[in-house]
Amino acid sequence: MIFNINNLTKQKMFLPENIHRIAPLILKYLRDELNDEEEVRLNEWASESERNRVFLRNISEEKILKIVADYNEQAIWNKIQNRISKPVVAEPAVEYRRPFYKRYAAAAGILIVLGGASWLIWNNSRKPEQKNIVVSVYKNDVAPGRSKATLTLANGSVVTLDTAEQGKIIQEGDAKILKTENGQLAYTLDPSVILRNREILFNTVATPRGGQYQLLLADGSRVWLNAASSLKYPVYFTGKERSVELTGEAYFEVAKNPKMPFKVKVNGMEVQVLGTHFNVMAYTDEREIRTTLLEGSVKIIKGDENSLLKPGQQSVVDENGSMKTIDNQNLDEVVSWQKGIFQFTNSDVKTIMRQAARWYDVDVSYEGDIPDHFNATIPRNVSVSKLFEILELTGHIHFKIDGKKVIVLP
Repeated sequence: MIFNINNLTKQKMFLPENIHRIAPLILKYLRDELNDEEEVRLNEWASESERNRVFLRNISEEKILKIVADYNEQAIWNKIQNRISKPVVAEPAVEYRRPFYKRYAAAAGILIVLGGASWLIWNNSRKPEQKNIVVSVYKNDVAPGRSKATLTLANGSVVTLDTAEQGKIIQEGDAKILKTENGQLAYTLDPSVILRNREILFNTVATPRGGQYQLLLADGSRVWLNAASSLKYPVYFTGKERSVELTGEAYFEVAKNPKMPFKVKVNGMEVQVLGTHFNVMAYTDEREIRTTLLEGSVKIIKGDENSLLKPGQQSVVDENGSMKTIDNQNLDEVVSWQKGIFQFTNSDVKTIMRQAARWYDVDVSYEGDIPDHFNATIPRNVSVSKLFEILELTGHIHFKIDGKKVIVLP
């Protein structure tokens, strides 16, 4: 069974259907004014569904007021204000919508409009738990990943890039290494320098779990490194080819140079390009190496096999070295990480959790039979508890967080 969480967040049922009736009790709960009878009623309501518990766990006084106000039900709102202890009869619901994370959606070509009270999911504040209210809580929360990496120079010394100051970091041979205003690493080379017969120096940028980074190579090619990944490359390119070595996952926008093909070496496989946009996913905890072409053309070589990709195609090399080509790939999903989004399409729980483990730097274990597959589009800049709350809306999966340990339960 596939659980489509995107649809859940777009339905007006995402807001509790009886929000007008329960709003007075929620307000009194937030103000610590509930009497015993009202506390029992609110407990009963919270016990009705996981959605109600998520709603109550994240709501604040300001937001419950805004929800009611945005419904444009002024008469009902007056009753809530004037007769706070009495339940209010719900009027027909009007769907409440507001767009989120437009910059991510525009970049990825995806329109993300979360309806109902889905904005509650992204709120960073969390009110303290009140005794006897039936709301599950996490022992700890984990912040999302961020831009961080290390740079290993040719002499073996290491620079922590996320704490390095903007501007020139070091001179490496004839190349200057800069940390730009937008936080990426850039290599520049004086065009008057003659590189023939000079020693080639190699650098390595590595991201930890919970990190990602961007770099601009000396030839003008751009590389985005995902979490738990590394790229080894020369500080400048010379000779007949431009060759780099990748572990993990990266998105490449390669500068065109027909006289000097660009090559990515990864786990015994090679990607050959002239100038193109493509993504390579080759984590050691994944069973396949996936190379997806967005623009131009690339040639995949693995042993005696090779494949020439067209835009929209994906090369899949399994753990036995067998190669196949898949047409009509969902390109938005493939590069969603580079745009700041988790996008899952018919994804099983373990695939989702491998991504979560790398981005949030958590260790994952499983208890019981976990349900099938999920569809969801979720920003990557939310805390891990917010990601899990979205998945829990299906009612078929639950999570426990204790520091860096996450347990997945049915």
